[in-house]
Amino acid sequence: MPDFQRDGATIHDEEFGRGFPILTFAPAGLQSTIEVWSRPAAPINPTTELARNEAHPLPISEELARLLPRAEMIREWKTGDALTSARARVEEFLSKHTPRAQAGEGENP
Repeated sequence: MPDFQRDGATIHDEEFGRGFPILTFAPAGLQSTIEVWSRPAAPINPTTELARNEAHPLPISEELARLLPRAEMIREWKTGDALTSARARVEEFLSKHTPRAQAGEGENP
């Protein structure tokens, strides 16, 4: 995907691995760059850890769900009705949490 530029800021998108998409933001706020994930202070490097497309063992998923108070664990989501339901839940989450552009915003001059 090409870079998006507006008012001197640039949003850059890169894809790693394959499978169900996961959107991550580097942990440096407005000073973020893709290299931030490689620094020791980063909790993980999703460009390498998640790009392997390996399944996490169930005990790790359960522990993460316990440690992240607002996380919700979906045990089955890869096929059939479970996939349809998971996709709908992700779309609902994104529609609730995606900022809406004001009139004239996001338009290229």
